[in-house]
Amino acid sequence: MKRNLKLLLITIIFLLSLSQNLFAQRDIIININGKAIKTDTAPIIRNDRVLDL
Repeated sequence: MKRNLKLLLITIIFLLSLSQNLFAQRDIIININGKAIKTDTAPIIRNDRVLDL
């Protein structure tokens, strides 16, 4: 019984940790001097820099 409970808890913790990554990304907004910049393509973050390709 203890083994089943342990396995169940480990499975629940594992599944909850996976769901954290699903909601991690948000839309990137580029602000310059307090004004939002509209871009044709969606900006991306690479090596701690914002790129608009």
